[in-house]
Amino acid sequence: MSEQIILYLTAFLGWSFLVLVNGMFFGCGVYAFCCEVGNQAGWKPRNYDKSQAEADELWAATKARSR
Repeated sequence: MSEQIILYLTAFLGWSFLVLVNGMFFGCGVYAFCCEVGNQAGWKPRNYDKSQAEADELWAATKARSR
């Protein structure tokens, strides 16, 4: 019976390793694909400071009008 457990364990570890490696390749492939699509679409990282400044200006104008 112990030989059978060893066989099952090695088979399980082998399949686990295959699933893990395939998952890493799939994940990296999806990430690379999305990055390439983003680059071709011309997407750029967001400048959060600029966005916050614009939001503050809009909020100040809205706040001033409501008084």
